[in-house]
Amino acid sequence: MNLLLRSPFFLLPFTIYLGVAGQAAGIYIFAIIWPAFGFGGPIPPMMRKKLFQLGLLLAGMWVIFPLFDLLNIFLHGSTRVDTLLNVGEKSRFVIHKSNLPSSILVSAISLLLLSLKKNKASGVRDIQPWRDFIQGSYYATIVFACYFFLQHITGFDFRRPSMYLSLANQMDSGLYRIYGLYGHTLSISAVSLALFVFWITLSFLKKDTDDSFYRSYIFLAALNMTFLLMTGGRTASVIGIIALLGFFAKSYFLKGNIKKSVLLGVSIIFVCSFIFWKIGIMNRVDLMISSLRKNEFEFNFTRVIFWEVYSKMFIDSPWIGHGAGRLSEFIRNAYYEFEGYGQLAKKYNAHNIYLEILADVGLFGFVFLCSSTVVFWKYWNKYFLAYLDGAIRVAFLLGFCANLLHGLTQNVFFDANVVAVYVAVFWVLLWESIWRCHSDNTSTRVLSHPAE
Repeated sequence: MNLLLRSPFFLLPFTIYLGVAGQAAGIYIFAIIWPAFGFGGPIPPMMRKKLFQLGLLLAGMWVIFPLFDLLNIFLHGSTRVDTLLNVGEKSRFVIHKSNLPSSILVSAISLLLLSLKKNKASGVRDIQPWRDFIQGSYYATIVFACYFFLQHITGFDFRRPSMYLSLANQMDSGLYRIYGLYGHTLSISAVSLALFVFWITLSFLKKDTDDSFYRSYIFLAALNMTFLLMTGGRTASVIGIIALLGFFAKSYFLKGNIKKSVLLGVSIIFVCSFIFWKIGIMNRVDLMISSLRKNEFEFNFTRVIFWEVYSKMFIDSPWIGHGAGRLSEFIRNAYYEFEGYGQLAKKYNAHNIYLEILADVGLFGFVFLCSSTVVFWKYWNKYFLAYLDGAIRVAFLLGFCANLLHGLTQNVFFDANVVAVYVAVFWVLLWESIWRCHSDNTSTRVLSHPAE
């Protein structure tokens, strides 16, 4: 029975690199339903209370976007682009689903239901979700690496009618930007960044310990950094390199080993620069720098234009935004026209998660989302992650912060593929926390929080 209960945590990593549907199925089945029905023993009262609060916070973050769509129907004032809107558009009721993926809503509902789960008197089964997740990640990453390398070299993609990626995805080196099984190469870029920072953090923090998975952390970090480079993602690759240099600096420079630190730092920069040049990322970086000149936007569709347009949207409606539904349906196009960029073939989103949120839900919504995220982390860290190794907590936090930086050039947290990875790891750590709580209190049969 224990082997059956351990299986979902081992299988979950195999769904992380799948598309949206595969990731969703993995989370719902392997991370939520299977463990919820298979886990024996009661959930401590304090944990049950906090599960309910975590569920409410996630639900609030998900519903904020359709809620502000509703507010904009009644409270939205006139803007500079109203002259470009017809009468029907000005009064049109548009309520979209949330910009946040459905995995957030499902997790919110699951946490609320789990908090109401009746405690059983049965004994606690011997499970170790974290251990099984690492083992599954090791084998899953190897399996998908074979496909990613094949796609990077040949452009093979079995999902496309031609069975190959288009030449538009080929870099100057002749190699292809990988998509994996995702819908866009930048999705796998953000996922690889999150996992790289997560595993590399664990490898550095566990370097002088007896952790039996230390080599696995290094191996997983190396493969995910390789995936990141193969996507051709410029911002994510730079963040990954900075993270690596930062850890080496902490490990050697701050400990007084300046020569070794400088030598390793120069070596990393040299090797990464060579890789950037060899696979074609350097040319894309040059294009990004040159594209900062607006007069070249017709060729490069520069992000600086997207940021300018979205900044004007925010300034025109700073408190409640424009509503994500209205904005995507017709407001965005009107602003591109008004700002003189109507000739762009595609009026893109902000390519900046912060400007996107501010334009959608304004300062009120932005502050609510930030506050809810901070409170969520506070509760989860204090009442659940407190049972885990401190290195795991730091690794998850830094993995999240890496994409906060990446969010300066991408709408990363509106990407279902990216959010699914964080959600999957969240559930693994949640079950690990509950299991360790039981293990710590087995002898006394007192199920309480350490702080109490």
